[in-house]
Amino acid sequence: MIMFPWYFLIFLTGVLVPTYAIQWRWFGVPFSNPVLLMMGLITIWFGIESKSIRSLWRIFRRPEVFLFLLWLTLGVLISEDQKASLGMWLYAGLLPLMTAMIMAQNRSMRRVFVQGLVWSGVWLTVLAIGQIIFSGDVTYRPTTVYAWGLDVGLAPGGFANYLGMILVPLVFLSREFVEDKSSWIITGVLILGVLASQSLTAIGSLCLVGIMALIQYQGFRRKRLLQWGLVMGVILSLFAAWQIHTPKIQNLTDMSQRNSLSSRVQIWQASTQLIQDNPVTGIGLVDYEMKYTEVIPSIAFPPHEWLVPHPHNLFMGVWLMGGLLGVVWLLVIIWQLFGNILHQVPYSRYSKLAFVSLLILGLVDFPFGRLDIMSIWWIALLSMSQFSPERRSLL
Repeated sequence: MIMFPWYFLIFLTGVLVPTYAIQWRWFGVPFSNPVLLMMGLITIWFGIESKSIRSLWRIFRRPEVFLFLLWLTLGVLISEDQKASLGMWLYAGLLPLMTAMIMAQNRSMRRVFVQGLVWSGVWLTVLAIGQIIFSGDVTYRPTTVYAWGLDVGLAPGGFANYLGMILVPLVFLSREFVEDKSSWIITGVLILGVLASQSLTAIGSLCLVGIMALIQYQGFRRKRLLQWGLVMGVILSLFAAWQIHTPKIQNLTDMSQRNSLSSRVQIWQASTQLIQDNPVTGIGLVDYEMKYTEVIPSIAFPPHEWLVPHPHNLFMGVWLMGGLLGVVWLLVIIWQLFGNILHQVPYSRYSKLAFVSLLILGLVDFPFGRLDIMSIWWIALLSMSQFSPERRSLL
């Protein structure tokens, strides 16, 4: 497992994960380059490390993994579009989970894979800044690769918000796994990408978790806290000066107009109604947009948003995708997170912060259900709760 091509393949997979949005079809089945790379990694690993299959089976039996797969399967069974649900079950469920499980088998593979993910965030940032520059509008919301083949006008700002969701956890993962002199430069580039996304949710999550990191890991050394507080204040002041006169900020609290807050309030009201109508089983993995259009006219007509793919809340979304089982799964993960924090498990501090950032993002958005975000989700979770550097495997 120390062959150069193997580690290069791992790194390349991480770098190209966001390109899942660029799809092509083979005999009518959608594929993308990172999907094929992940399938190749899994196949090669099973061929080389056949004796380690038992370790994967033991991980599959862990509560957070078993409940996830059970919940995901239930979401397929109750869905009215089982073909699309099966695609999500494979591409956003099983594939990133198994890839992360294999990468977590030893620290070297895990480091190389996360380094690839971090560098994917770097090229996404460069592309986002390039789009802003060439648009000629400093308030342009970059879409990078996420709007490939889609009508950007259907979800203005949505693709940029997703870019912010991807970059925030990568900011923290970059501190743990990029261990050279360029690490702070890379972290700075990722922070610049979060700002370029102009996502208030992403920027708020980054600042909040950053403050948590300073307090928990830098201690209460006044000088260090003041230094970082000053840096954070300057960054936020510059962002505020950049965005203060944009319609997004000017109309943020006007509930009569279409904006981020008013749209979310209507979406949350519709989601609450759907949960009340389907409290136990939910509505299916990919059925939210269809069910939302049936419910929203009774709440607001015309609504601020007609085409909504998810409820802009992680907890509501998981509940609706597969019912109460998904809520139990999330509670198990949160319980493990707090147990990890209380017991100060070593070598996982930034994985914890990355995972906390995903949960905070999930309060007003949906960092879930796509190949890249799920790869980050599972590598952070397994790094946080499973890995011990004193042992070669998870067991």
